[in-house]
Amino acid sequence: MTLRSIQNELSNWIAKLGDDMVIEAMKRALDQGKEHWGYVKYILEMWLEQGITTVEAARQERIAFRTQHKSQKKQKKAAWTGKKDVVPGWFEKRAQSVTSNTPATSVTLPDISEVMLKYQSSIVQ
Repeated sequence: MTLRSIQNELSNWIAKLGDDMVIEAMKRALDQGKEHWGYVKYILEMWLEQGITTVEAARQERIAFRTQHKSQKKQKKAAWTGKKDVVPGWFEKRAQSVTSNTPATSVTLPDISEVMLKYQSSIVQ
């Protein structure tokens, strides 16, 4: 987008909503870390769609949006609280078969030492 086309669009938006609204949209874009005309234009388009034509109405809309967003976050957080992890049946069956197939052997230290002695004597010969 060229500088000339941005200037034309800026003039058109000032004619539609006024310079105070365009400046407010620019401030809001900067607050969000968006330093490009496309975001400012998006804000202005949303305001036009919603019938927001004054800076005060834009500020009220922002407050309402933030309040709604916070309540949605709380609802999501509350929905997750207290949930139990669900372990699928196939995993439980697998865990049972692994433990049931494991031989219950107990190797004692004397048995291991005998094996080691036999191994060492076979190497020496």
